Amino acid sequence: MKKRIISFVLTAVLLLSAVSVFAFAAHPVSGFANTSNTSTWSFDEATGTITFIGVDNAGLSMLTTNEKKELAPKIKKAVFAEGIESVGSSTFEDCVNLTEVVLPSTLTSINSRAFYGCTSLASVTVPAAVSYIGDAVFAMSSAAVTIAAGNDDYKNVGSMIYTTDNKTLVYYPSFIQDAEFVIPAGTVDIDEAFLGNTYLKKVTLPATVLTARYAFQYCTSLKTVNFSEGMVLIPSNVCYEV
Repeated sequence: MKKRIISFVLTAVLLLSAVSVFAFAAHPVSGFANTSNTSTWSFDEATGTITFIGVDNAGLSMLTTNEKKELAPKIKKAVFAEGIESVGSSTFEDCVNLTEVVLPSTLTSINSRAFYGCTSLASVTVPAAVSYIGDAVFAMSSAAVTIAAGNDDYKNVGSMIYTTDNKTLVYYPSFIQDAEFVIPAGTVDIDEAFLGNTYLKKVTLPATVLTARYAFQYCTSLKTVNFSEGMVLIPSNVCYEV
């Protein structure tokens, strides 16, 4: 009799475990997005949509390397709910199947490499409230980035992104097919701006450029970089891995 009771209990436990595992798998994957726990995210496997809810620094920084590696290829769409103020560094780096991003009007900053290597991302609109865009945010992505009307800190010049004071060239998209480009006088910072453009063959830097860290990294067709007369300091790492 005791053996039958024990057998029944074990069977019940196994059945409950199976139900629990199934129930967990049926729900979207979710977890805290950062150490301050001010934003959370959920993932819908059926649609490939990841949604962030909270206040600031939305990202996948709480995931282990293996967890992020497993999740990244599944992400097709990213939605940031109203209230989110910041996109964390490298949040979607190398998410090669990400095709759509929805950013809220409350967003004020997009940190470095947030959408780096998102090769399927065709377009992004940066909200008017964004006052900080980090280095290489859209590098290696081919995304056409539109700065929303009313933004006081950034603007589009053609398909490029400049700061409104014209001192920083933030983004020179890899899809621009011009063989030559003359950086306008007055430009001071071009850090990682041209990263991954394989069409450029010749670039001229004005004397005003002071910082150009990894500016032409992976620009594999670049043969000539002209430094204008009057330049007193050649920026470090300007031709790194050209």
